[in-house]
Amino acid sequence: MAAVSTKTGQVVDRTVLESLLRRRLFYTPSFEIYGGVSGLYDYGPPGCAVVNNIVDMWRKHFVLEEDMLEVDCTMLTPHEILKTSGHVEKFADWMCKDPKTGEIFRADHLVEEVLEARLKGDKEARGQKVVVDEEKEAKKKKKAKEAKVVKLEDAVVKEYEDILAQIDNYDGPELEQIIVKHDIRNPTTDGNLLPPVAFNLMFQTSIGPSSNMPGYLRPETAQGQFLNFQKLLDFNQQSMPFASASIGKSFRNEISPRAGLLRVREFLMAEIEHYVDPDGGKKHGRFEEMKDIELALLSRDVQLSGSTQTTNMTISKAVEIGLVDNETLGYFLARIQLFLLKLGVDPSKLRFRQHMANEMAHYAADCWDAELQTSYGWIECVGCADRSAYDLTVHKNKTGAPLVVREPRAEPLKIEEWQIDLEKKKFGPRFKKDGKTVEAAIEALSQEFREKLALDLEQRGKIEVDVEGVGSGKVELDKELIKIEKRTRVENVREYTPNVIEPSFGIGRILYSVMEHVYWSREGDEARGVLSFPPALAPTKVLIVPLSTHASFRPLSHRLMMKMRRMGISNRVDDSSASIGKRYARNDELGTPFGITVDFQSVKDNTFTLRDRDSTKQVRASEEDILQALKSLVEGDETWEDVRKRLPEFTGQEIEYGGLIIIMAPAIPSAKLTISCPLFAADFDPQNHGFLLVAGGGGEGRSGVGNKIALLDARKRSKISEVVDIELSRDEDSVTSLAAALPNDDSITTLVGINSSVAEQKRNNNQHLRSFKIDYPPRKKSSMTGSIEEESSLKEQDQVLRQTTALTRVSLFRTKGAGQQSSSMGTYQRILRLSPWNGHGAPRVAAIATGLAPSGEIVLFHATSTPSAADVIGRIRLNSDEEAEDVDIVDLDGGRFQVAYTNGVDVFAFQISSATRSNGSPGVTCIYSIPLPEGKSISRPKFRALRFLSPTALLLLQNVPGRKGCELVLLDLQQTVSAHKQTSARLSHRRKLRKAMQIGLGLDVCNLGPNIENDQQAMIAVSGLDQSIEILTLEYNPRRGDYGKLRSYTTLREVHPISMTKICFSTFLPPQHPVTPETPPQYVKLASVSMGNTVVVHTFPLSPCPPSSRSPRYVLAMPGESDVWANFTSGTAALLSILTVCLLLQAFSEIRGVAPPYLGATEWLPLDVRAAIARPYHEPPLHALTISSATAPMRTPLPSTHHHQSPHDPDVHHATDTIDKTIDSDPFVDTPFPSIPS
Repeated sequence: MAAVSTKTGQVVDRTVLESLLRRRLFYTPSFEIYGGVSGLYDYGPPGCAVVNNIVDMWRKHFVLEEDMLEVDCTMLTPHEILKTSGHVEKFADWMCKDPKTGEIFRADHLVEEVLEARLKGDKEARGQKVVVDEEKEAKKKKKAKEAKVVKLEDAVVKEYEDILAQIDNYDGPELEQIIVKHDIRNPTTDGNLLPPVAFNLMFQTSIGPSSNMPGYLRPETAQGQFLNFQKLLDFNQQSMPFASASIGKSFRNEISPRAGLLRVREFLMAEIEHYVDPDGGKKHGRFEEMKDIELALLSRDVQLSGSTQTTNMTISKAVEIGLVDNETLGYFLARIQLFLLKLGVDPSKLRFRQHMANEMAHYAADCWDAELQTSYGWIECVGCADRSAYDLTVHKNKTGAPLVVREPRAEPLKIEEWQIDLEKKKFGPRFKKDGKTVEAAIEALSQEFREKLALDLEQRGKIEVDVEGVGSGKVELDKELIKIEKRTRVENVREYTPNVIEPSFGIGRILYSVMEHVYWSREGDEARGVLSFPPALAPTKVLIVPLSTHASFRPLSHRLMMKMRRMGISNRVDDSSASIGKRYARNDELGTPFGITVDFQSVKDNTFTLRDRDSTKQVRASEEDILQALKSLVEGDETWEDVRKRLPEFTGQEIEYGGLIIIMAPAIPSAKLTISCPLFAADFDPQNHGFLLVAGGGGEGRSGVGNKIALLDARKRSKISEVVDIELSRDEDSVTSLAAALPNDDSITTLVGINSSVAEQKRNNNQHLRSFKIDYPPRKKSSMTGSIEEESSLKEQDQVLRQTTALTRVSLFRTKGAGQQSSSMGTYQRILRLSPWNGHGAPRVAAIATGLAPSGEIVLFHATSTPSAADVIGRIRLNSDEEAEDVDIVDLDGGRFQVAYTNGVDVFAFQISSATRSNGSPGVTCIYSIPLPEGKSISRPKFRALRFLSPTALLLLQNVPGRKGCELVLLDLQQTVSAHKQTSARLSHRRKLRKAMQIGLGLDVCNLGPNIENDQQAMIAVSGLDQSIEILTLEYNPRRGDYGKLRSYTTLREVHPISMTKICFSTFLPPQHPVTPETPPQYVKLASVSMGNTVVVHTFPLSPCPPSSRSPRYVLAMPGESDVWANFTSGTAALLSILTVCLLLQAFSEIRGVAPPYLGATEWLPLDVRAAIARPYHEPPLHALTISSATAPMRTPLPSTHHHQSPHDPDVHHATDTIDKTIDSDPFVDTPFPSIPS
């Protein structure tokens, strides 16, 4: 059996799942601190909630919708009832015992396990591949010894296989013969076993203190319903058909309970007994509603052929061809499927299996099981049996109770029948105490037998009747005692015993199976388990998560909690100190479908974010809208996608509260792929950001690692797939740079930097610039549907239709490396940069720059599909040992472009036109240089990368020496552009990034498009040496004509295993206005590649701003307050802080007696504190300050004052006056209080 997978394709790890369920207290072994009892479990709070929700949904789906009559019958059942029903005799399994160890085995399971182990050993001995049946392996006790590898005789193998095929058909004596013949022993001890004995599965007990009334804990709820049939019929006003229902505990004393909740000794059942008239084919009035429901059916005949292949068929077809016996049985099969799907059952893991004749219960005429596939195999969770009239008939015959339906006939029915009259006066004295027995036997005679007896009585004058228990078993009757005549009677009332269709649900088995079906884990973090319960089934519907323990959040959380409780929506508040991510993660394990975040914005405007468990998407709206959405979601009136369409999506925000900048950002979806070589370059198709080009390689002569370009399909947020793979020559260098130049609907032309081999470079023939045309795969009509076979055929078709064409290879540099002593001194292409793509037909220019050249060079050229020396529009020759660290290009107007580059210390800019063709150098001006601290010979910071935000704004990534961090620097180029000549740029903003990044490795920018007022937000990504990517946003305000502050959005940590080499954003193309509900969600992708052969794509959802506008701009983070207000608030807070510190210092000085009491701080202190630390203040005399300390002799200390008293006390004033006089009369004292002890 193949491994069972989750809905995301992961293999179900039962150990991890069961650990989660026990850790989160869904269930736990009973009496565990005493060692536990096998087959008994307790449900914890979430388990109880889910069970109650299943029962509630069952009651609504069946009892309320079908108008059933619910009863609750006792669990204690007298012996006589279960004897009549057949349970005492037949509700048993055969078990055998090891007399030495006392170990008990279920006989058929033991035979099956031992023979299968021997057959496995035979296959291994024959050298055949052994396929392990995981379903059966999971059900074994796991304590048997490994079977010996022994080759068996072919006849023995055949006999073993025949036994296993019929294992369910053997009774006790037959099992004993098999055990003896094939020497089957205790697998653990190899000891002999006693013969199998029947073990009744019912728990026996005594009712009452006398122990004279034996009884049982019921094995099913059905018998209580059958015994109340007549009363229920009367309650239903004699109307047929009708159904009764019951929910309650049942008990089965399993011989060897195992598999957790799937085989236990006490379990909850929900059973329906549907009473139907057997005449007329057991029709059902609502069958038409279900007739088109399609079921996966495994028939009895298919099983007999040895197959388990199901057939998908509508229930109407199954009834029509007789596969399902009647409409009522078929109706309930369809209703059962709808109920299970409502619980969250995976449709692909549900089937209906017909019982074989040898496995049906003693009361069943036909039976189908709804089986659910789990890691334990296919598990019977619901049985739907046609019990015919068995139960009502046996109880009626036993008790004489009229368990029948009597209904008036529309027309009287005349019936001819043989009737028997007994001569009671002679009959009684003749048979005495056996009279009633004989009379009952005569009344039970069939019409056919009565007709025969009438003929015998007429011919012979006497007859013989079989009566068990009377004399020899035969009774002779003559004409004096009995008369048999054929008479006609008129019947106005029809009397019949109804048939019963019984759906029986094992709630515990359904619960466990559903938990396996809804379990999965987050991609890339298998430890984060998720239980995707449907909202109606989840134990808790909503988690309320305050952003922190801030006191302002408590009233909002409490109000939300109470409102939802009054609405009947279960919820809980998690205000622990754990991070929001951890709080959501542990509630994902509990299956909580929705979360409400209470944050500082909620305090301001009473709006909240609502999070979906499965997608982790969030929306933000008012309290009223959020509560209404939750009500609709929990009641099933709306799906999460419906809510997302009508409520604005929340993608994160940065707000100021209490002087603190609070940054909130959602989880960012990501996908990862490992390529066969290190990667150095990446670029998105500017027209369709679903396709990503990456390139790299091992370089020349590196064994085992090739050079390649790959086109990746990144349309899915959680998956990247390789659709085109271009293997390049291993005799050349790896791909160092790449740019998607000319996109079309069916192909893309890409420019690539690939340096030729060392040998070619020595011949001054480094054809470093290449171009390729890559065909896209055929577009699928529907990416959401289609079978596996269809997908595989499409893949094969893709291989045929996709082509890659090498268009050109050219050298544009004039700096040559020939004649150099070391190949490291050659001229390499290191940088390739294109101007932004502005649609088909718009001109684009490109810039390439050298690396490791004797003198650096930048070449600008018209970006065509086959670039050549004729396309060059400018060259810049750098100084000796000077290289360009980075280059960027931005459009101006009229075919002109602004170009900027940096050598690491200086920033240069110039303008160029795409219409010119020239090998000359444009007018280049240094517009900014990193200042060198005066008087210090230390290393200056160094620019690593630069990107244009607009023609008037340039963003640079600057690294601090010694790997001590990095920062972003924003230069204002407005004067430079407006003057049409290059002048110095103004440093506008700078933002230090996390010190943990050590070095900034890469930078990219994505402008998100302006609105009609020209407001615009830019996304910024910076990669660091710590394998993180810092995401920031920057707002442009056209009314002020400048940019706001650089604001952090989120940090993507541990993106790659080793150093990142390139990051790039996709091009954002805003949707057309007006924006309608049909406008798809907007997002931007960020790709990053690394030396570790990995490519990662993050998808950032964008939000319309404002959300309700039909012509909004799109943003990553909602704009915060203006910088002016933020600066004012921050400045005010700083001033208040300084003032507070000054007041505290002044107060402390007054208390210590070294400052005048302007504040009167000592008066605030309690007396005991004042006495311990306070000093009086004494103003120093002016003439004492003029005496030279050098001439002042040492003086004897003056008498101490009463320093424990307040300076305001009379004694203290007196002592102070005395000291002042002493000081005034002594010309040698140089300080006011030289000898006053402290």
